[in-house]
Amino acid sequence: MGIIRPMPAQPLTNWDRAASEYVQDVAKRKGVNQGELADLAGISRNSIGAYWRGQVPMTVGTVIKLLVALKSPLDKAMDEITRRGSDLDDAEK
Repeated sequence: MGIIRPMPAQPLTNWDRAASEYVQDVAKRKGVNQGELADLAGISRNSIGAYWRGQVPMTVGTVIKLLVALKSPLDKAMDEITRRGSDLDDAEK
């Protein structure tokens, strides 16, 4: 399991926020908590918590790994994450 190392503070993009929210929504719909998702995806629970709290951005690879662990269709997920991120961008204008 990977461990999140402290990194210099970097602002999360709207895509990062949208990805985190989407993964959380899918996990909640499927009744999977952070610990279970960590086990399924082979990622530490601390890392999952940091992603969900918005402390660190998830890479596209991590998003895919989590969605595969949740057995969520990737094409639908990426479209929805991109849409949500764009909506957040529009809201900031």
